[in-house]
Amino acid sequence: PEYSWTEYGLKDISGGITLGCILVAQSLAHADLCKVDLIHGPYSCILPPILYSIFGTCIHSSVGTGGLISLLTGEQLVNYGDLQQRTHAGAIFTLIVGVVITLMGVFRLAFL
Repeated sequence: PEYSWTEYGLKDISGGITLGCILVAQSLAHADLCKVDLIHGPYSCILPPILYSIFGTCIHSSVGTGGLISLLTGEQLVNYGDLQQRTHAGAIFTLIVGVVITLMGVFRLAFL
């Protein structure tokens, strides 16, 4: 099917701008809940959808941060020293979670 720029173009652009403004504020709030550098909030909301659009298999999947996960992560990271140490610990924690999820996919452990 062809995309009708005259019919949908302006609506899609305005929807994208609105969603982008909401995403920036939401990602900053999630970074604050995690108690890490605020700049990592927008990174965590921009990079996953880009990577999922390249490697993902389901068009209906929603990827990104969540308030509950951010809060729980922040509760665990509060045990680490200053802001810089919490930010590094959060990155390592994220890497470990990614490795575990990748291994679960490789070994077909989706039933867990």
